[in-house]
Amino acid sequence: MYDAVLKYIHKTWPRHIRQGDDVPNGTSPLPYPFTTPSPPESYTFQALFYWDSFYTHLGYLKQGMIEQVLNDVNNHLYLVDIYGFVPCSTYQVDNNRSQHPYLSADVRQAFEYTGDTTWLAAAFPRLEREYDFWQQQRNTVCGLNRGGHNATDPEALGAFVEQVCKRLARTTCTTDEERSALAGHHYAEAESGWDFTPRFNARGLDFVPVDLNMQLYNYEKNMAYFSRILENTQTKIWEERAATRAERIQALCWNEERGCFLDYDYVNRSQSSVFSVASLTPLQFGIASKEQAERTIALLPLLEGEHGVAATECCDPPTGHQWAWPSVWPPLQYITNAALTRYDFREDAQRLRKKYLNTCVRHFQETGQLWEKYDAETGEHGGGEYTAPPMMGWTAGVFVHFAQRAE
Repeated sequence: MYDAVLKYIHKTWPRHIRQGDDVPNGTSPLPYPFTTPSPPESYTFQALFYWDSFYTHLGYLKQGMIEQVLNDVNNHLYLVDIYGFVPCSTYQVDNNRSQHPYLSADVRQAFEYTGDTTWLAAAFPRLEREYDFWQQQRNTVCGLNRGGHNATDPEALGAFVEQVCKRLARTTCTTDEERSALAGHHYAEAESGWDFTPRFNARGLDFVPVDLNMQLYNYEKNMAYFSRILENTQTKIWEERAATRAERIQALCWNEERGCFLDYDYVNRSQSSVFSVASLTPLQFGIASKEQAERTIALLPLLEGEHGVAATECCDPPTGHQWAWPSVWPPLQYITNAALTRYDFREDAQRLRKKYLNTCVRHFQETGQLWEKYDAETGEHGGGEYTAPPMMGWTAGVFVHFAQRAE
């Protein structure tokens, strides 16, 4: 059933790989060939992106493209050398923020294919540097991390504000103070990768996102794993950091009344009211108790539509954000599947994998393309703040990853 799409993906991947110095205007050159999410004739997404790469690599690894995985990962390690963190993308306008830190996960999945300890030893200090960026520039008084930005005032008061106002249908702010505040909160929201979403109530700087902190927990666990392999005496340090973070997430993000994990507003000492796929990440990485997992999965119908799992539950009134109901994003299908599988909800996991695969197949048959996102209610592609472009990237990566497990 999936063979035609799998063959298309395998045939089409090379069109998305550009040489490091073959970059469009406004995009930084790289030392290695890099992957673009969208086709070369597309009007957008012609750079190397951060968290997109991890999900693209799921497909690359299953289709024998380890060399390009290493190229992309080495490019991201190079960017850590340049900036001290991995930018959202290699578009120069994105150099003022990162995205959730997937680099240790990408290094781990590449290393588990190659077993190259020399390469891992060279990557390790770059990973330490990226981790330090999050701890030094994105930490909070509650001990968990938030999104942020490194934008200068002219940037914050310029094109980004206009873009936010246009995409969110907001009235343009009138004073520099209002514009700067709006830009700061939405830059932080953009750093989550969920640009934009109702999860943070338009106050991205005030929240510690549960999924960001679970990625950092996973970072700490990966660094402990690498330390054991490299025998560098740091294993205990990283394990202790992970344990401390897990305790703080349990204390601040678990909502006993709703029975799920929620983003924490550390400024107002309250929690987000929005249940989302981010709420599943403590299950994905295994810090939830069995009871917490069961209660969280009991809320899954709030996210599940006929054509996949939406980013968030439906808000009243609907918000129109693209990272909200009813948008079905490929990486969020992966997160949901990982959470369900880890706690042995295997029938649910299989059902949702097939929903995603079947939605992709139907659109491929109708259009000859894969798409950035889909609609949980209608099954159409697109929706949210802009029309979805054709995309391989994470759509193809997650498709390949799921297709081998769907039956």
